[in-house]
Amino acid sequence: MALALVSFLSIIVMWSLDLPVEQFRLPWALDILPFSMLFYCIGYLLSEFILPHVQQVSQTQTLAHIAFAVVSVAGLYLLWLFDGWTKLEVNLNGASTNNPFWMLCAAMLGFVSSLMLCIAIDCRALRFLGRTSLTIMCVHEPVKRMMIFIMAKIVGVSTDALRANFVYALLVTAITVLICIVAHLILDKIAPALVGNPVR
Repeated sequence: MALALVSFLSIIVMWSLDLPVEQFRLPWALDILPFSMLFYCIGYLLSEFILPHVQQVSQTQTLAHIAFAVVSVAGLYLLWLFDGWTKLEVNLNGASTNNPFWMLCAAMLGFVSSLMLCIAIDCRALRFLGRTSLTIMCVHEPVKRMMIFIMAKIVGVSTDALRANFVYALLVTAITVLICIVAHLILDKIAPALVGNPVR
């Protein structure tokens, strides 16, 4: 949490002084990792102290599922309005944004909306993806780049054109996530500590 806060405040200071933040890139996207780590910390605190009570209520009351779904959809709609109102521009690949504070606000709003939607749906597939999400985040970038390159060669288009095509992009995403899940299962067998599980 402290690392995320220090990094976030540092980027805000650099941005306010008009320093070239986008030129300071670290390997494995370590320069933007603290932003995601902040939400992992929030997720951990929620899972320990708040979510057990929320899930207990949602399991016994059907209306609670509906309420969470309504809140999540309303939050996502508000996020869409928020992005338009603030003219927010975010490029995580380039580690750049036109306003770090608004980016954090939008990310928090999207985080809460997605969380409410997951609680409303509450299925085993989502819970499994949640357990593998850290592996997916760490592994997906090289896998995605490789899949885009291979798919572009097969289809016979440029990588930019492939990224712009919704169907192809969705297919690349699905294959990438599948490969990451397989990697997670393999790591869980040979080195469970790397995916946050106790050594058996």
